[in-house]
Amino acid sequence: MDTTQKTNWEIEKLLLETKVFDGARALDDYFGHMASRDYDPVRCAEQAAEKYLLTPNQRDFLTKVAVRAQRAVGIVRHLENRFGVNDNHEFKDPQGLHRLIYGGTYVPKKLNAHANNFGIGFEKERWVYDETMGYYRCSKFDQLSVPLEQTIEQLEKGKRTNCAMLAYCYPSLDACDRKINTKKWDSPRGLEYMMFVIFDSKTKKPEAEILQERIKVHEKRHIIDNIISGEYVVNKAEQIFNETPAYLYDSCSSQGLEDDLSITDFANRQIKNHQVKLKTLYKLNAPQQLIQREQGEIRQAIEWAEHITAVKKSTYDIIRKIFKQKHDASFYDALSYIFSTMRPEKVPKYLGLVAAQQ
Repeated sequence: MDTTQKTNWEIEKLLLETKVFDGARALDDYFGHMASRDYDPVRCAEQAAEKYLLTPNQRDFLTKVAVRAQRAVGIVRHLENRFGVNDNHEFKDPQGLHRLIYGGTYVPKKLNAHANNFGIGFEKERWVYDETMGYYRCSKFDQLSVPLEQTIEQLEKGKRTNCAMLAYCYPSLDACDRKINTKKWDSPRGLEYMMFVIFDSKTKKPEAEILQERIKVHEKRHIIDNIISGEYVVNKAEQIFNETPAYLYDSCSSQGLEDDLSITDFANRQIKNHQVKLKTLYKLNAPQQLIQREQGEIRQAIEWAEHITAVKKSTYDIIRKIFKQKHDASFYDALSYIFSTMRPEKVPKYLGLVAAQQ
């Protein structure tokens, strides 16, 4: 390859890399439209691809997301028809819906459920979680990898599904109000919400309503991640950036990055646990095979901790630079999708390209 060919290849490669943020904007645009019931998931993806002049690979990715989104919409429609909804898309039988989605025998007595286009929110009157103001929980099976017809058949037969990957829970307005009045904010996220409620001077809405709206936006963003990729469901524990996208999206905040990167502490605890177990195996004169396996676990845990530390430093440095550039909310909404779609080790590189383009 001569110098001219190499230069042209490098230019083409750089142009492709700079399209990453266009891809992120396309996803933000796509899910912004998908919040409405007036758009067809596949057609909406085609329009976003045209609008942002996406590359063939980006178009293919968005098409796959649209197929998953279409299945999510289909699941929600089926549940609406089965349990009934009013004009505000509130379920008439939230307890029955809760029992079907989560299984088990416990169902909150004071419960409301609301359907958005591709997800379901459960509003709980009794909120006993001091460490969080919203959550979603589901098993490790990617329900959106299954054809819609098969999922509906499972639901109709009362078989267990993982439609919980499309559901989230949040406190009622009264529960939010009680939280505000009692000042029970035991987590960084809770403290941040309190600061938002106190200092938000752009709205005249009651504090509890502001708080609840923001919680719902945050949790819906998690559901969007589940729709984008089944990896967030199947391998959630291995994802470095779980909270970062939701915080960027709900409040243009880097708090999620702080939360996610504390996984380093978790990795270090895992190393210590394996070391204690190895010491016990030595004392018990355990078979060499068990000792070697535990030694392998320690090596893997150390490599994982080192990997996280490297990603942490480079990502945090770039994010600080980006926040100094003073962007509007729509920028951070789009930026959140880079964390949702890129492998963790590639995130710093593409964040750097985004920062350089601004």
